Amino acid sequence: SVPHAVLEGETEIFISNHQSILHKMGEVGFSLGPKAFVQTNQTVALKLYETAGEWVKEAGLSTFMELFCGQGAFSFFSAPYIKKGLGIEINAEAIEEANKTCKKFNFDHLKFKSADAGKVQEEIDEFSPDIILVNRNSGSGTRILLDGILSGQRPAGYANQPKSHNAVAAAVEQGRADWGMAIENVARLY
Repeated sequence: SVPHAVLEGETEIFISNHQSILHKMGEVGFSLGPKAFVQTNQTVALKLYETAGEWVKEAGLSTFMELFCGQGAFSFFSAPYIKKGLGIEINAEAIEEANKTCKKFNFDHLKFKSADAGKVQEEIDEFSPDIILVNRNSGSGTRILLDGILSGQRPAGYANQPKSHNAVAAAVEQGRADWGMAIENVARLY
């Protein structure tokens, strides 16, 4: 069973002419519908999204794929630095909102598709993304923090789970991964 939000009722009742809102995080705006997921710790989420976008920029990547993308936060923060992005999410409403955001902000190079991100190996092979995540081992404090931030998302490389901060940083340094989360003093060593 996949964890999911519990609906309050069968029917959404709109009390205005708008059926979505514009949600701003830093300089980036998102179209959010009534069933949208939004990080509750906006300060931490903003820092994570901005950092990921900066890494994409610094690495000079041209393609970006976001699995379990929700409304596409990582994609939108990386959009200025890539030529092509693809987001995959099982929630069709989230994909509809992500595509509305693309249209509103002229992100013609980003596309979002509703599909089970755990079953899209063909799309991954065809798209051939430039970026892969390295994760921490289950139960580690960093893993617990990252899982909280990702809120159920499982990007490419999620199952790669080194047992130390040094191993995460080494994997990124050696080109075996494009990004991972480690404590600051270790990350700065690499």
